Amino acid sequence: MGVRGEEVLDSGFTITNGEAPGSTLRIGVSASGGTIGGTVMLDGKPFNAALVTLLPDDPAKLSDDLWFKSATTDQYGRFTLSGIRPGDYRLFAWKKIQQGEERDPNFYNQIKDQAQEVHVGPGAALNFQLTAIPAKQTQ
Repeated sequence: MGVRGEEVLDSGFTITNGEAPGSTLRIGVSASGGTIGGTVMLDGKPFNAALVTLLPDDPAKLSDDLWFKSATTDQYGRFTLSGIRPGDYRLFAWKKIQQGEERDPNFYNQIKDQAQEVHVGPGAALNFQLTAIPAKQTQ
């Protein structure tokens, strides 16, 4: 989405007196979001009910839902995340975590090195095998 040739999806823009700044507002919609799939393992076995989260590499974007994806693994330890915006991310698999804790910037900075670094390009289809982060490491 752009105003006057500038990307405003992350920064936003203001409408004053019913008019958007500049003369043109362009909104682009694309079906080229990426997909990440894979399995989560724990103690050498597929782990079901793991929470898999994809978080932006930039901690300033942690609270923005446009940069966040999550899924729970099935009985075979498999997961799929789709519709991912192109960009740089960190992919986590949690054995147990308090809801929303992974999006806390202080917690994220403490645990980010345990993630799989991921670059998602337009239309990317990526596959990973992750190891679940034990609950004791998230406390």
